[in-house]
Amino acid sequence: RSKAICRVPSLPFALAPLLSSHRNYQDDGEEDDAQHHTHTHIPNVNPTNISYVLDPENNLQSTNETLSPILSDMGHTEPHWNWNGVIGTKPSTNFFIKALTQNQNLFLYCGHGGGECCFSRHEVENLLDPSSSSSSGGGRKLENGKSPRQIKSTVILMGCSSGRLSSGGNGNGMNKERSGDCSDEMFYEPDGIATSYLAAGAPCVVSNLWDVTDRDIDRFCASLLQSFFKTNIEIGKQQPQEEEPPSPTTSNNNKSLPQCVSNARD
Repeated sequence: RSKAICRVPSLPFALAPLLSSHRNYQDDGEEDDAQHHTHTHIPNVNPTNISYVLDPENNLQSTNETLSPILSDMGHTEPHWNWNGVIGTKPSTNFFIKALTQNQNLFLYCGHGGGECCFSRHEVENLLDPSSSSSSGGGRKLENGKSPRQIKSTVILMGCSSGRLSSGGNGNGMNKERSGDCSDEMFYEPDGIATSYLAAGAPCVVSNLWDVTDRDIDRFCASLLQSFFKTNIEIGKQQPQEEEPPSPTTSNNNKSLPQCVSNARD
């Protein structure tokens, strides 16, 4: 229970964010810097770049009352922090696109499911540039040198079964007698909104594999945020500019997002 565990559909999903982060360092002209030459280019989260959507359907009063003051307080922990959030209403598509395509950003959704009511899987997958479809290879670039995977934000989906994967086929096909009808035995690779975010470029997605009560999700979400931000960043003190922001894999005090997820379950 105390171990940090991550799941990825395949090895390329783990390698792609590292390659993308490496390209970002090169684009910033830092590839010759000795400090960054040995940097592992692990994607990180800048605590000033946080976007969130809370109770967009305006029917989770307890969640709203629990998390709204926490997000407000944490969003102003430091003078230079200014978290951008929408509460009790559905944000525009542009809000999602901007929140998801910023470097070192973290996007938090607290509501029903994986947020499909506001931003569908089709819209998530549209952030895979269609002009790249004729290319091949996971590390391909567009003509302008940019990656076709446009999502750069770490994503946290705090809704029931937001991480549940489904094959999309006939789940009872194998239990039936063979009748010669191929449609009874069609099975597909399991996927869901979480894999759509990963495919479109998200370096990390935190989600729930099954249904959980609102109170349990709210308690877990609050604990996770406090562990990832308040534990990694000392409250009330200005952080030196040279310090690295919290990272999905490593942070200033060697705490990773998966480790914080594990700690928040206790």
